[in-house]
Amino acid sequence: MRFCDFFIEYKIGLKNIDKKISWMDLPKYRKIFMIIELIFIALTVIFLALYFLLQSEIFADLFLIGIVMVVLVLLIFMIFDSNKINLKKMLDGYYSVCSYNRMNMLKNVLQKYSLDAKDVSTIDLLIEEAERAQKENDPFISMKKSAEALGAGIIPIIIYVAKEIAEEFSTGKLLYMALLVIAIIICLLSIFFTVVPEIKNLVYRDNNIYNDLIYDLRQLKIFSHQ
Repeated sequence: MRFCDFFIEYKIGLKNIDKKISWMDLPKYRKIFMIIELIFIALTVIFLALYFLLQSEIFADLFLIGIVMVVLVLLIFMIFDSNKINLKKMLDGYYSVCSYNRMNMLKNVLQKYSLDAKDVSTIDLLIEEAERAQKENDPFISMKKSAEALGAGIIPIIIYVAKEIAEEFSTGKLLYMALLVIAIIICLLSIFFTVVPEIKNLVYRDNNIYNDLIYDLRQLKIFSHQ
């Protein structure tokens, strides 16, 4: 009997719990907002494509209007969704049910491995082991260390090249190049911080499950004594 067996048991139990709300179970107002939002997103993409194909300014204006409408609909939805009545419906109809099922599943797994759900020290040991296993199995940690070492070697080269370039160009030209480099770096960082987490979740799929387990164990620790 090992932690990896316990973790696999938890993964199996988690698969039996639907964490997403199906389309049929969605509240009517959410369905309406989602349909409207998808329509505006589709129109925005079409206007952008037509602008590039026909080079007509009217489609550029329509594209900007489409973006404004997408953001506006989203803001209205967020305000409407945070209404007290709607929050109560979601709590009673989905959140409470999901939480109850997950806590029961976790208690059943603990019971199967003869572990006391009310023993704080046991829960703490499980949390520590989950955090350790998550780090040990993370393939991106070694990649991060390699990237840091590579960056440490590249930075002196960049500084040297920058000095050489500075001697060749005027101040105005250097300022323009600096702004261009900053803009490129911002774009690259935006792409990096958007894409890398998705790639990590795709390659290291257990990462989120470890997070779920750690979160559920902490919730059990808090509420099992109530």
